[in-house]
Amino acid sequence: MKIFAVRIGTKYGPEYETYLEKRLPEYDFHWIREPYHKEVELQWNKMWVMSLDIDEPVCVMDIDVLLVNDYKKIFEYPVERGEFVVMPGWWRDTKREGYNTNGGFFKYHPIDCNYIYEKFMSDINYWQQ
Repeated sequence: MKIFAVRIGTKYGPEYETYLEKRLPEYDFHWIREPYHKEVELQWNKMWVMSLDIDEPVCVMDIDVLLVNDYKKIFEYPVERGEFVVMPGWWRDTKREGYNTNGGFFKYHPIDCNYIYEKFMSDINYWQQ
């Protein structure tokens, strides 16, 4: 399985990549190190994966995660075509109606999400807000 993560800018060094690669050596990492569009900011570059013509599950994750306990279970969690797997945002101290997801870990088939990418690109500044 392919794992995509963004490391753009100077906030996180290459040691974050090394940490993840050492703990997940059986996966194929793809590092997004440059913005794919001049208006797309930092973590929003994860949206690019939704434009890919990949018809198998991928993981898209934040680079600053700490993998503890039996962490491989989240990477092995099954996802079918048309599904979008997201972890809940357990740290939130407030609840917003209809929103409780963690933007730091997604699992999906990119080919099923091309329309989300197109919608995002149709008004980048709006969606980044």
